[in-house]
Amino acid sequence: MNRKLVGSVLILGTAYLTQDAFNDTIMYLRARSKALELCNNNPQIISDFGPPLHSSWHDASVAFSHSANIATLHIPIMGQKRSTDLKLVLIRKGGLRWSLLYNILAGEWNVMVADVQVGMGPGGRPQYMSLIPRNEVVKEEERDTRGMSHDD
Repeated sequence: MNRKLVGSVLILGTAYLTQDAFNDTIMYLRARSKALELCNNNPQIISDFGPPLHSSWHDASVAFSHSANIATLHIPIMGQKRSTDLKLVLIRKGGLRWSLLYNILAGEWNVMVADVQVGMGPGGRPQYMSLIPRNEVVKEEERDTRGMSHDD
């Protein structure tokens, strides 16, 4: 009895960890393509870091929060001249609750933050540049607040 219980727990634990790793991998691959697209569409980034821009998976991180509705990723971006980190915060649009199935079925994620570290400021503080044009952020905020009343 105890052997069967331990075996079942090990199988279920392995299955859970496997689906979690698979979900993180899918999310990373989708976000990496978006990150490279944002960087390659920015002439200043291409000039500062040098083409061709590419990414490496081994220094990247993926974290989900708020019941897997928000994904925060740190993705290394490398060019000929130097490298940097890009922070992406993605918010998923409704759909399936199970994030693995949502990602497999190509559920839509909105980019809310795309900040790349471009240098060091006074006192050694990192300086960041947003890769999202300001008008896109305003449009997202307007879309999210439509229909919300502030009269409480």
